[in-house]
Amino acid sequence: MNWNQWLRQASKRLSLSPSLSPMINSILEAEILLGKVTGFSRAKLLAYSDTKITDTEYRELETLLKRRELGEPIAYLIGKREFWSLPFSVNSATFIPRADTECLVEQTLNLFANIEIRVLELGTGTGAITCALAYERSKWFIVGIDSSIEAIKLARYNQISLKINNIQFICGDWFNPLKKIAYHIIVSNPPYLSENDPYLNIGDVRFEPKYALISGKKGVEQITIICNSAKKYLLSGGWLVLEHAWNQGKYVRNLFASTGFVHINTFKDYTGNERVTLGRVY
Repeated sequence: MNWNQWLRQASKRLSLSPSLSPMINSILEAEILLGKVTGFSRAKLLAYSDTKITDTEYRELETLLKRRELGEPIAYLIGKREFWSLPFSVNSATFIPRADTECLVEQTLNLFANIEIRVLELGTGTGAITCALAYERSKWFIVGIDSSIEAIKLARYNQISLKINNIQFICGDWFNPLKKIAYHIIVSNPPYLSENDPYLNIGDVRFEPKYALISGKKGVEQITIICNSAKKYLLSGGWLVLEHAWNQGKYVRNLFASTGFVHINTFKDYTGNERVTLGRVY
C-alpha cells in the first residue's frame, strides 16, 4: 500500500465514523496522521504519493486511525496544536488550546504596550496564553499558575521549546501559592461548563480533563472565585480579563460590577459569541 492508497481509505473511515462530527475534514486529518508517522510534510506526502508504506508504519497508522475513529482528539494523537501561530505540545493532562481563546490574548495585549509590567495567568494549562503574551511583549513578566503538576511540566516544556524567558510557571490552586505581589493584569480562561452541560459529551471535550472544564452546577463557580479575590492581587488601575461561555456575558459583567470593577466590557470571539470580559480597578 502506498501513501495515496492509505490516505483514501483512512479518509473514508474517518468520514464514516459515528464518533466524529460529519463536519471534520477527514482528508486533512488523514494527512496529519500520515505526516506524524512518516515525519514528512503535507507537500511531500502529496508530491510522492506513490511511496510505499512499511509494515511498521502501517501498524502505527492503524493504531492512530482507530483511536481517532473513536473520537480521540487529533491534537492528542500527534501531541501538537498551533495557537497564536506558535507550536505547542499538548497531552491528555491539559485542555487543548482553542482559536476562540486568541480573542483573550488579543484583548489582553491591547491593555498595555511593551513596557515593564507584571501579569498573572490563572489556570495556565499548556502555557499557551502565557507564552503567546510573553512572545508578543518581551518586557512583560508573566506568572502562570495551574493546580496540575503535569500541566506545569508541559507548560515549562513549551516555554523552553519556544525559547521564551520572561515567564515563570508555578503549581498551585488559583491565588494560593502567590506571595504579596500585585499585578497589572490578571488573565484567565477558567473552567466554565456546568456539570450537566451537553457539550461535555461532544467531540474533543469527551477526552479532555474534567478539572479544566467543569465549574460547579451552573458553570460559574471558578469565575466567581476569581472575581471575588482578584482585586487583592491587582495594582491600582490594573485589569482582570476572563474568558467565559457564550451565554455567561451578562452574569460576568454583573459579577465584575459587584466586586468593584469599572470600565467593564465584553468582546465577541471570531464566531460572533460573547467570549471575553474585562474590567479595571482603582
